[in-house]
Amino acid sequence: MADDWKALTPPRRRSLVDALKAKQDSFNQANWALDLFLNFAFDAIKKQQELTGEILVRLEGPINAQISSGQPLKLDASMAELPAKTKQMELTTDELAALVKVMRRSHGTFDLQPQILREMVLIYSCALFDGLIADTLQTVFVHVPAQLQSGRKLTYEEALAFDSRQDLVAELAHRETIEVTRQNIEKQMAYFSTTHHLDVLESAGVTLDDIVKVTEQRNLFVHNNGIASTSYVQKHDNTRTPGKRIVLEDEEMRESIRHLARVGNEVINGLVRKFAPNTEGPGMRGN
Repeated sequence: MADDWKALTPPRRRSLVDALKAKQDSFNQANWALDLFLNFAFDAIKKQQELTGEILVRLEGPINAQISSGQPLKLDASMAELPAKTKQMELTTDELAALVKVMRRSHGTFDLQPQILREMVLIYSCALFDGLIADTLQTVFVHVPAQLQSGRKLTYEEALAFDSRQDLVAELAHRETIEVTRQNIEKQMAYFSTTHHLDVLESAGVTLDDIVKVTEQRNLFVHNNGIASTSYVQKHDNTRTPGKRIVLEDEEMRESIRHLARVGNEVINGLVRKFAPNTEGPGMRGN
């Protein structure tokens, strides 16, 4: 045959490495953007909470003074630092009381927002990791179709539905990718170990329990309103109480993101070393 489609020829090897590096660059760029967003969001929450608190103190002055209900009020001298157009506002005591009530409720939500943000970031970080694993598997299967060899069968009718061998390989790669990624993280890591002889966790400096804990937290936040299950507490965190909501601390959340980033990068690094051992290039390792 002029073209052994199962062989990893030099052009396919080069194409595979380029594609893997592109996936890695995209993954790292997204994680970098996520880190910047996180810092910006925490600062914005803090500043808005402080501003709202200052405004509340000023608005509560007339309320605490027990001015008669329905009496029109103008903002007093204690509010002189507010913008000029705001200083022209006139409210009755009842209207001011209603405004203060709304402001107090809004101010109370700022205590909840950092936790919500941490949960959102953890969930999104897991999604980035899952996406990288799926994209990486699809890329390897397409470039190295020999990896698709298994005992699974394809009917004539299914095979003839594709216009080209390339389309057929892409579909088989997609099916195999789904087969691997639908499994839990332990089995996914075992797949890379048995199929590609890569110990990505050791290379990343991350334990299996570290990465399993992250994914189980993600599942609890998404599917169980963050309530810690008995099995989660027994396996990963006996400082928590089953039935109570998981409260993420800032450093815990950031460490989880680092774990996912390191493991994701080592998946790519390991595959590049396997299929193109002499390839060198910048940006091949995560933080």
